[in-house]
Amino acid sequence: MGPASGSRPPPGRRCVRHLLIAVKGGGGAGACGVRRSGDVCIGGALSVPSVRMGRMGLGDAVRYVGVDERRARLGLRQQLAVEARVGTPEEVGGALVALHGSDPATVYLAVGARLVDASGTVGETERALYEDRTLVRMHGMRHTVFAFPTELTAVVHASTGLTVAARERASLIKDMAKAGAPDAAWLKEVEESALGPWDITRTQEAAAKELGLKEWARDESSRDRWITALAEHPKLIQRPIITADDGSAVVARSEDAVRDALARK
Repeated sequence: MGPASGSRPPPGRRCVRHLLIAVKGGGGAGACGVRRSGDVCIGGALSVPSVRMGRMGLGDAVRYVGVDERRARLGLRQQLAVEARVGTPEEVGGALVALHGSDPATVYLAVGARLVDASGTVGETERALYEDRTLVRMHGMRHTVFAFPTELTAVVHASTGLTVAARERASLIKDMAKAGAPDAAWLKEVEESALGPWDITRTQEAAAKELGLKEWARDESSRDRWITALAEHPKLIQRPIITADDGSAVVARSEDAVRDALARK
């Protein structure tokens, strides 16, 4: 909490209760009654010493940014102002870094509010998410789902995704134990029997050849490396991937693969 009304912070301390503006030079009494060269307080009883911004290369004084200007700046920076709106979901994602996506509708709402032509929101957002994969929905900060630009997915995966996955796995094992379900050893066996990232990778694509994916090891120690590559190049992911009745995953790119999946019980 800030000091009581009528008090003043010691020299060099920033006022935490009132809006202040520090200007160069001048003397006399400020709005708070302080008689000290360079101190001016607006709207309150506290003051701060003058900040000589010239030493920082920003001019001789601090310019006060009011509520209206702050809101205008946010509107422009967040692409909500009419003159700041853009044409594609990719431009929105690139400007905002991440679009909240825990609720499927929030990605569409975030994009639609920032497009010049909001009538194309659904089609354009679905194209970016599910066709071009230029936006990728994944776990991120605060254990929350976001839609990130593709070029950021590897960073998010390394910085937060791996930690979230480890925490969720530990939580799953605890819940399985409480429910009397199979143990961690069984879960590991299931994980190892599932498709690996190398099993769903298009290794003949130009990007795959450039990375030399055919030469990469295909074992548990290399899993994160493969996942990072797929996150950076989502077009390398084979589709569609379907789940058979027995719970196994199948890359259903051919009629035979679909028939095989349907036959699994």
